[in-house]
Amino acid sequence: KSRRQEIGVRRNFVDCCSSSPNRRLDQKLSAHSPSTPSSPHNPPVMLSRFAPRSFTSSVRRAAFQPTRVAPQVLRTVTTDAASAHAEKDDVPSEDDKTFEVKLSDESFETYELDPPSFTLKTTKKELKQMYYDMVAMRRMEMAADRLYKEKKIRGFCHLSTGQEAVAVGIEHGITKEDSVITAYRCHGFAMMRGASVKSIIGELLGRREGIAYGKGGSMHMFTKGFYGGNGIVGAQVPVGAGLAFADHYQGKKNVSISLYGDGASNQGQVFEAYNMAKLWNLPVIFACESELHHQHTSYAIAVY
Repeated sequence: KSRRQEIGVRRNFVDCCSSSPNRRLDQKLSAHSPSTPSSPHNPPVMLSRFAPRSFTSSVRRAAFQPTRVAPQVLRTVTTDAASAHAEKDDVPSEDDKTFEVKLSDESFETYELDPPSFTLKTTKKELKQMYYDMVAMRRMEMAADRLYKEKKIRGFCHLSTGQEAVAVGIEHGITKEDSVITAYRCHGFAMMRGASVKSIIGELLGRREGIAYGKGGSMHMFTKGFYGGNGIVGAQVPVGAGLAFADHYQGKKNVSISLYGDGASNQGQVFEAYNMAKLWNLPVIFACESELHHQHTSYAIAVY
């Protein structure tokens, strides 16, 4: 009887949750959108294209349709990077011999910016090292995940599972004299900057062997050339510009990498850092690790 009552209450609650407000908002967005013709490359922005759309529709989906529905999104660098390939005959047998890797000319959505190069030269030795680094990072994060679920890691534990290639690719493109600063998902960057897996896991466990003697935790790891993990959304971006200013002021030829997530891209200090970097021509690269969704909002309908 109690089970039937529970189901009845849930159905009554879900019946009260209507998706009609989303449809009305779709109509408003259509009415106020620029009069540009829609096409496969320029589809109209509708909330109904994204699922789940809201808390109420999430409840409805969980109650009656417990299936995962992938949102329709525009092509981005993450969706087509797998098209990178090298002709088999062009790959040398020697590990140290250089060969060329090509990307499709549709690999990047650049938003009125010049795209990166569609070709790069590398060696089998370098690619093997990248793969080793990514696997080591994934294993480290899997161990941290297990320890967190066993309640041996207390507080926050922000993992970067699935994003290993970002830290690995950046590290292989810069030098140890360059600076890196990122947000709170920082374990992989700390490892690539030279921290040992033992010191990172020790930090998560709050032990003296940790990279910050167990006092920083998941979000606050530091090592030479790596200025953290930062817990405040977007706060690290102007600090990255400041690191670049220090190099510029001292006449060094280094570069600063300042990373942030797509959820921080609406923060005011991010745009202020952009302006200062351009005004003073600072040697800084701003990199957004986009997950295609902020905490609750798709990037396609966010305001920038």
